Amino acid sequence: MKAMLALALTILSLNTFSATSIYKSGSSKFVTNEQFLKEIPANARVILGEYHYNHLIQGAQAQIIKDVVKATYSENSFTVGWEFLNYTAQSEIDHNFEMFSDDKIDLAKFFQGLSVSKNNLVYAPILKAVKDLGGQLLGLNIERSVKKKLITGGIKAVDPKYVPADFQLGDKNYRKRFNTVMGSHVPREKLDGYFLAQCFTDSVMSQALITNSTFDLQFVVAGSFHTDYFSGTVAQLKRDKSLPVITIKLIDTIGMGKKEIGELTNPSKEFGPIADYIFLL
Repeated sequence: MKAMLALALTILSLNTFSATSIYKSGSSKFVTNEQFLKEIPANARVILGEYHYNHLIQGAQAQIIKDVVKATYSENSFTVGWEFLNYTAQSEIDHNFEMFSDDKIDLAKFFQGLSVSKNNLVYAPILKAVKDLGGQLLGLNIERSVKKKLITGGIKAVDPKYVPADFQLGDKNYRKRFNTVMGSHVPREKLDGYFLAQCFTDSVMSQALITNSTFDLQFVVAGSFHTDYFSGTVAQLKRDKSLPVITIKLIDTIGMGKKEIGELTNPSKEFGPIADYIFLL
């Protein structure tokens, strides 16, 4: 326990980040952080596509949230939805986050109360930003047990109350990228079931944010496969026209060469740009 708390304090101390570059795909130019902030409206869904469990990336996500909230004067009126929490446990999330915000429990206890792994302490900067700026924390996902039923039995195997009203599968490009990533991990005959579960998760996260967010400045913290190339959860959110969707891809460039970075910033010939903004850390 002491070791985990020490880790949390270390992570919380990393409350700033330095983006070496911010690339704007729409103009094919690099922009400053000040220019980036001027382009983010107070009413928008800001998608923070991440690689999980990376201190640099999670620290950068927290700083983006803080900067955007302050730049848009949105203290006490913004939402952060997180892939690693389930919307079905929202009442427990609300209770535990209130306890954390009132300094009655620490983050280790917060996760324990939600039966969430303490490995997620790497996300401490994000949760602290929500706490310090008076935001709303939402769970976006659903239990793995539900997804397992999807994989083996299809959509009809799931209780209809869990199926989003507008559920649909991702497009052919999403499926192609999914097959490329998962093809070596999943038997060919099971790919359909796993893709169904992937798209179901996208729809669930989209619906949870749209339905449960109290505010019109909304952030989504989710794995980059759900957010890259405007597919997945992003595609589902874009079907709702009530708020604009702005996507950010965060990349830890430590150890990367110019060629590898260029491949990420340049639009894919097949899939187009990976995000509206690319933060190279």
